[in-house]
Amino acid sequence: MSEERDYEIRSDEVNDILSKTPSWMVRTGSLMMVAVLSLIVVGSAFFSYPDIISAPVIITSANLPANLIAKRSGRIQSIVAVDGTCIEKGVVIAMLENPASYRDYLKAKEICSQWSDSTTLLTEKLLLGDLQDPYNQLVKAFKEYREFLSIDYHRRMIGSVKRETEAKRGQIKSSQRREITAMEQFEIAESTFKRESTLYQQRAISLQEYEKSRSAFLSVKQLLEGIRDEVGRNRIEVIKGEQTILNLEMEREELLNAHLRAVESSLSTFMSRLSEWEQTHLFISPVDGMLTFTRYWQENQNVTAGDVVFTVIPLEEKRITGKLYIPTSGAGKVKPGQKINIKLDGYPFMEYGMVEVHVKSVSLLPASIGSERVYIVETEFPDGLRTNYAVDIDFAGEMHGTGEIITERASLLRRVFYPVKHIMNNNF
Repeated sequence: MSEERDYEIRSDEVNDILSKTPSWMVRTGSLMMVAVLSLIVVGSAFFSYPDIISAPVIITSANLPANLIAKRSGRIQSIVAVDGTCIEKGVVIAMLENPASYRDYLKAKEICSQWSDSTTLLTEKLLLGDLQDPYNQLVKAFKEYREFLSIDYHRRMIGSVKRETEAKRGQIKSSQRREITAMEQFEIAESTFKRESTLYQQRAISLQEYEKSRSAFLSVKQLLEGIRDEVGRNRIEVIKGEQTILNLEMEREELLNAHLRAVESSLSTFMSRLSEWEQTHLFISPVDGMLTFTRYWQENQNVTAGDVVFTVIPLEEKRITGKLYIPTSGAGKVKPGQKINIKLDGYPFMEYGMVEVHVKSVSLLPASIGSERVYIVETEFPDGLRTNYAVDIDFAGEMHGTGEIITERASLLRRVFYPVKHIMNNNF
């Protein structure tokens, strides 16, 4: 059998490469490349990092200093509080010039705030400026109410009718006793008349004696009927008296309620006008705190509408909160408890550091801010504005910055396979 031999024709360069064993450097380099690639693949499976969602943040406080702003221009008529002192909510600090007397204002407010019944005394001569008309209406209504109670016409009439009704009841009892006696007399007269009638029919007595007996019987019968009529009339009078008492009580109740409604309506109108007047002419502390004068320090200074005249700093510790407005894309990754790094505007984070807080809550539905749809993330600052560089930043009422929300971690290898998974799901 002849042997067939295959001959491959190669170039001299290829023959040189194939006939020559690779050097140790090439072999070592190849192994190192494979090892490095293996380490990269294995490391990518273990190396993980989080996604960061950046969003603007607005930092505010639940108890900011309260600025008292002038509602109108005018001259400060009186200052009744002292700068730097602690005042309570509702305390009057100052009053702008107006026709009302501050003392009369306090007196009227105290009286109306403590009004309860007719024993309350309303002072008629008070200087209240714009409040004079509603106060006069209140005084008039209250005066009519007190006069109605003091005259007490209906109660007096009720007392009179009751006495008259009781007298009628007494007459009824007396008439009933007379009726019993008259009834006995009637029975005797009737018996006598019947006997005399029998005797007359038997011709035992004369006509004169018979008529005398009949006359006596009719007289007693008339007396009995008269007494019964009197009892009936008195009973009707008693019923009418009771009806009159009921009508008087109802009429009194209606008039009393009408006077009370007039007083309460006038009081409500006055208190409403008083509230408007206070907002226009007075500076009243809205919170408990320390009073601070700003640009105005003494009486007779002129203020302009819109000026901050006084400031009340709350005594309670500031509770600083923040709101981040994150875009809808990627909002599902944000969960309560995740870390937030906040970089404050005006405080470069390379120099001052970042404030580290955590997500408190995420809004259930997106909100429209301008033309964008965003989710609102709320957070709190339990340690104040203390950065990771141990720098305490003073809170300035409202501050802005950028928040970086650190979401869940994912490995590098997993992120590489995200697009592969997407392609396979869409094409297979």
